[in-house]
Amino acid sequence: PADASFPTVKVWGYTQFRYAFNHRDDVPDGDDDALGFQTTRTRLYVDSKITPDISGRVRFTFNRSTGAAGLDQAYGNFNLPDQYKLRVGQFGLPLFRDEYISADKQLAVNSSPTNILFNQGQVQGLQLSREFEVWRFWTAYTDGLRSGNTDFTNPKEADFAITGRAEWKIAGDSWARFDDYTSFPGSDFAAMLGFAAHTEQGSQLSSGQFVDQLVYVTSDLGLEGDGWNVFLAG
Repeated sequence: PADASFPTVKVWGYTQFRYAFNHRDDVPDGDDDALGFQTTRTRLYVDSKITPDISGRVRFTFNRSTGAAGLDQAYGNFNLPDQYKLRVGQFGLPLFRDEYISADKQLAVNSSPTNILFNQGQVQGLQLSREFEVWRFWTAYTDGLRSGNTDFTNPKEADFAITGRAEWKIAGDSWARFDDYTSFPGSDFAAMLGFAAHTEQGSQLSSGQFVDQLVYVTSDLGLEGDGWNVFLAG
């Protein structure tokens, strides 16, 4: 409400619990069938509102094998003049839309195999964004892909990394339509086209190999209608 007092704190979370069955023929030195229950993902959020223009989030994800809590995100949001927004801390980078959409709002049980292999993960840095009527953008300066929970002396961090993403709302009543992939029956047609690029220098891969320059370029299209949806990305 407009007269709410500050600060406020909201604690919430979710869990994804599944029963999985996997069959493969002729598994060397193993059973062809693997089955059982799995706590795929459990997350806890602590959201705070300090003032009308300052907010923050801390997110923990619990390891599915050990149950140990790990810090995923810890950032502050600041509303700037002319409706610009600044994010500072450790956060999810707006590069692949398949990764940027929350895990509990995916189209299938997980994101695509391509995203699982190449996703940007969590990063440390600064991000500036602005939303208009039919388009919005993000630009970020960070320590590089998957730099979450690393110190500035860590060789896996890039010397510098720059990311940009822009989205065009071709049709639709609000940007909230694109917070997930699905569309309920009775919904009007909505469409959004996105472009993003990322470059970084001086990072180290998990294999130990140093990368002089790494470049990502991606585009995606989301369509939603009367109980149906289509998503394409490259």
